[in-house]
Amino acid sequence: DKIEILDILEDVLKEEGYNVFTAIDAYVAIDILKNEKIDLLLTDIKMPGKNGIQLIEEARKLLKYKNLPVIILTGVKSRETVLKRKELNVDVYLVKPYSMSELVLIIKKLIKKKRKNIEKTDKRKNKKILKDFRVLVVDDEEDIRDILEEYLREFTSRIYTSSSVEEAIKFLKMNEIDLLITDLAMPEKDGFSLIEWMQNQEKHTGTPIIIVTGVKRDRETISHSIELGIDRFLVKPVFLEKLSESVVDIINPEYLKKKYQNMIAGYDKMLEKIQKKEKNQLSELRLKIENLDNKNYEYKKEYTAISLKTSKRDNKTESLKTLEEKIKLCEKKLEALSDELKNTRKLYSVQKRKIKNLQKAVRKKLDELKLSA
Repeated sequence: DKIEILDILEDVLKEEGYNVFTAIDAYVAIDILKNEKIDLLLTDIKMPGKNGIQLIEEARKLLKYKNLPVIILTGVKSRETVLKRKELNVDVYLVKPYSMSELVLIIKKLIKKKRKNIEKTDKRKNKKILKDFRVLVVDDEEDIRDILEEYLREFTSRIYTSSSVEEAIKFLKMNEIDLLITDLAMPEKDGFSLIEWMQNQEKHTGTPIIIVTGVKRDRETISHSIELGIDRFLVKPVFLEKLSESVVDIINPEYLKKKYQNMIAGYDKMLEKIQKKEKNQLSELRLKIENLDNKNYEYKKEYTAISLKTSKRDNKTESLKTLEEKIKLCEKKLEALSDELKNTRKLYSVQKRKIKNLQKAVRKKLDELKLSA
């Protein structure tokens, strides 16, 4: 509750690189704890209103702070507070005066310990989530493939690797996977070409994808990644913990549910766009056919009128010969336009059927996800 102590502690800890929140009393502190993600709590005991012990009790009631590291900084040490320390699982009890260097060292140790515990918990959780998961790793560098395979094998035994896009496509034609981890820059074909191929296959569309690459994240690369629906983009060198975190995030049922719903909505927009384009193109062709047909009718009408005036014994006039050529040309163009109309309908029909099939495949995955939940 002393502002000067708060200021000193804030300055010292910020210099150490920590993000620091300060509170003048327990009420402000509780509000911060509820609205922020706090990794460590430092508190005095004697404060106006609620004291430090009551603050810790309130914090422990929040599920996310059940194991929150706590340091008590106080000028008072009583038997009651010592007993409460054990009851509330307080990590360190420092009695004033204390040195800042000692406090900083204690904080570093507690944060490190917390991170190790989180990693252990995450690893246990990840092993459960990723059990029987089918993962394909694609990278032209053998060392990278080996490192990723060895790390991921801690969570699932179903790890497959490919050294090229061609090899990966060959594998994917015969097998289904639950996750793709791929490099971008590879000989002959890049990772984007693999992803584009997958997105057009019913059994692979919607598969979570992580890019792990040395390619810089420039505007064009990011834009293309978003367009292809890439789930995560990690730049080498990649910390394996970050990869693990990314994997768990994107195979989370809630994440996948939202992904599939967005994909279904995206397919609806694609169909709408194609139908609009088809309508415009067919209308344009029909108008051309109509205009040409009218012109041909006029030529035929004129030809008939001249023929009636011309004696059978007379040779065809130049006018009739010219009209015959025009009629033939019109009919040739009409035939070509009719073929173009038929082929255009067929082309759009194939495009729409393909998108509907991809959408149907994603809907099936969404339904299966809901059933498993």
